[in-house]
Amino acid sequence: MKFTGVMIQLLVLTILSVTVFAQNSEFDIDRAIIGEERHFDPFYVKETSELKALVDAGKVGNDEELLVLEKNDQHLAILTRHMAYHHVAQGTLENEPWLLTF
Repeated sequence: MKFTGVMIQLLVLTILSVTVFAQNSEFDIDRAIIGEERHFDPFYVKETSELKALVDAGKVGNDEELLVLEKNDQHLAILTRHMAYHHVAQGTLENEPWLLTF
């Protein structure tokens, strides 16, 4: 798998946030789940909708928390509440694969 700039930035941000978290609290590395077994199904983004249309239809609230990806002036917003369950999302943006962890 090729890593794109977006994927590398997200990976770096994830590593930095874990590092900051570990420095500011009692992080127990023994609690990390590392292995082949999936505890949650990844969220595969196969189709998207315009955010304004979803807000206008009442499917997404005005105060909804979002994680936003951007590439070449194209944006993709992922609902934080979806990521709280799936923890991993992936898809393509501008014909490039991306991966988001939460």
